[in-house]
Amino acid sequence: VTFTTVKTTRTMLQVYDASGREVATLFNRTADAGMEYRLNFDGSSMPNGMYIYRLTTEDEVIIRKFMIAR
Repeated sequence: VTFTTVKTTRTMLQVYDASGREVATLFNRTADAGMEYRLNFDGSSMPNGMYIYRLTTEDEVIIRKFMIAR
């Protein structure tokens, strides 16, 4: 997951399974404005299926789906 914030802000990136249970927190701190963050999610221990990541800042929430399939 790659993201950049427009302003310096508290940022959280969480991963949820299809049931809505949180399975990982990849980022939970202040993100500096204009800096690109690249986060890796190792889903090798996770079962195949649909997952959701949620990026939350002071100004917005972005939600995206992704699939783990082996």
